Amino acid sequence: MKDGKLPTNTDIKMPADEPSGLMTVAERLFGYNSATGLDDFDRREEWQDFWRVNYSK
Repeated sequence: MKDGKLPTNTDIKMPADEPSGLMTVAERLFGYNSATGLDDFDRREEWQDFWRVNYSK
């Protein structure tokens, strides 16, 4: 937490004076669900293709 990272333990709260300002945008962050990790890894090529076809710089 000292360097602006969210704790993975939901019982631990960020200090009010945490300097990064992360908590002002925390509700907009996409959380990672480790239960889907293996499936996500297996489907990575599909996602890479999706982003490559549908989005460009």
